Amino acid sequence: MDFTTEIKKHEKGFYVLSQRHVRAFLFEGKDFNILVDTCFGGDISQAVKSISEKPVKVIFTHCDRDHIGGESLFEDKYIHPAEYSCCLEKNGFMIDAKPLWEGDIIDNGNFKFEIIHIPGHTPGSIALLERDKRLLISGDSVQTGSIYMFGAGRSLQAFKASMGKLIGIKDSFDVAISSHNDLEILPEKLYELESLADDILKGNIPEAKSAPSQMPAEVKIYGKNNVSFFLYEIKN
Repeated sequence: MDFTTEIKKHEKGFYVLSQRHVRAFLFEGKDFNILVDTCFGGDISQAVKSISEKPVKVIFTHCDRDHIGGESLFEDKYIHPAEYSCCLEKNGFMIDAKPLWEGDIIDNGNFKFEIIHIPGHTPGSIALLERDKRLLISGDSVQTGSIYMFGAGRSLQAFKASMGKLIGIKDSFDVAISSHNDLEILPEKLYELESLADDILKGNIPEAKSAPSQMPAEVKIYGKNNVSFFLYEIKN
């Protein structure tokens, strides 16, 4: 399958690298560049080099295949350790990436990211907070459209707690930059995501809708207020 990378420069000074339905992000620095995720792989290494020949540090928001598909194309890679076993279970291999912890700082001279651990979508999902530029790079955890919350490693309880954690720092960023669907998400969306998770955990189940045909038959869409989850069908 052809995974050609489309490159666009964002007004905040970073590059959005898109392949089909997923995005990666390149942040140019003084001595090295930061690449957040690698999409499906494809020509992403060549796309990065077409922007800059500086060394690259790759930060993975989580280990889903559409975010780590190009991991073998880069050498200097980092991921939260909670993703190691998750990656092995989902993808059949142990990712060769160094550990990245809550509170770690990745600073390339132009962008200074603080690592925020936000489990739920996966055990080691992270967000990257740039306080000076008031940006949050949120991976899959904050987005419009349906968020995958079925299968190994997904946890609504952890997801709800993580949304509460991000709400607690929402005054530190003006916009979340998402890997899927709408690129920019306002912080108010965090309340909607937390509320939906809370409703489902309390048994206030929204009406189920059919998932796309490529999904497992037992998966449904549960949502309200323009946010939704892909979940295994909830039996009352």
